Amino acid sequence: MTTAAEYRARAEDALIPGDGMRRPNASQIATADVLAKLAISASIDEAAEAGAIVHPAIHHST
Repeated sequence: MTTAAEYRARAEDALIPGDGMRRPNASQIATADVLAKLAISASIDEAAEAGAIVHPAIHHST
């Protein structure tokens, strides 16, 4: 499983302009966005596995 830190590092790397450009292009920004969202998801999973998150019971009104 890829860790949150690995996803964050990949997101940062995706934003490094290539070919001497001054800014990342749209594709790089979109890739970094996806990787950042995966990092958030992975960090929530890691916290849950460590017991840091307790999922409350969901109660539905009738």
